[in-house]
Amino acid sequence: MSDARTPGDLHDLAAELLEAHALNALDGDDAAILEAHLDDGCPDCEAELAALRDVAGRIALSVPLRDPGPGLKSRVLREVEAGRQVEAPRLVPTPLRPPGRLAALAAPWRPARFASMAASAAVVAVVVLVGWNVVLQGDVSGLDDENEALLATVRTVEEQQAQAQQALADAHEQAAVASERSAELESRMAAVVTVMGDEDHERHELTGTEEAPRGAWGRLFVNPQTGMFIILAGGLHGGMEGGYVLWMRVGDDHFPLCFFYVDPFGNGIGHGYLSVEIGDALIHLSHEYHRDVVQPSGPSQMELGGP
Repeated sequence: MSDARTPGDLHDLAAELLEAHALNALDGDDAAILEAHLDDGCPDCEAELAALRDVAGRIALSVPLRDPGPGLKSRVLREVEAGRQVEAPRLVPTPLRPPGRLAALAAPWRPARFASMAASAAVVAVVVLVGWNVVLQGDVSGLDDENEALLATVRTVEEQQAQAQQALADAHEQAAVASERSAELESRMAAVVTVMGDEDHERHELTGTEEAPRGAWGRLFVNPQTGMFIILAGGLHGGMEGGYVLWMRVGDDHFPLCFFYVDPFGNGIGHGYLSVEIGDALIHLSHEYHRDVVQPSGPSQMELGGP
């Protein structure tokens, strides 16, 4: 079988050696074959070799430099000294090869060349992986910065969402209070119409105690048919937290009849139902901080009648 090669075979062989040649890892027959092919003028291989050398140079510069360890110098000197004591290898003559480019081009393909190419490819792979690792480290650092910015944005959105939820809860509470006041006003007006619309309604004056402000007054209007009443009060302590409760005391027991607020001038109106005659109970008024109290917590400020 002949080892003669066609120009296409030589071009393919030279192309396989370009990567190792870009790293200066070729010698012997392989280097001669590639250099001869390049001397013949192959623009594709020349362009590929230039690109590979540019990539190899960039990868080498992208790897951070490291200082040699303190023991490197002494270790090298020991190995050199040990090499002097080893018997020099016996030179084995090799058969002469025909000189010139044609001999290089006609060199047969041997497994040794494949091993050299494999080693060169391994070197290129290692260098590429090192450079790629450096690039990935930069990408990871950039991703960390983007992640921090994203987390800060998420925290800001969560804070704004919490503020919006609180504002919504406050609005619901205010709407509930307004609805309650509106319902109370409607009920109060209905009571006024019911009580005052009856020509036989009763009118009673409440007397201020020592705890009431000077000039405070109160009037109780009662419909004797239904027991519904309204109370008009003025001159009380305005601007205080809470409101006023009208009580009915029978013996030692107190029963709340109604709760009402007053304006900053101390004027207010309340309504409710009486279950007993006015003369059989003591009606009195006290300031309270909560409308659901069951016993008076403050002193009586106005009173009416008594057993």
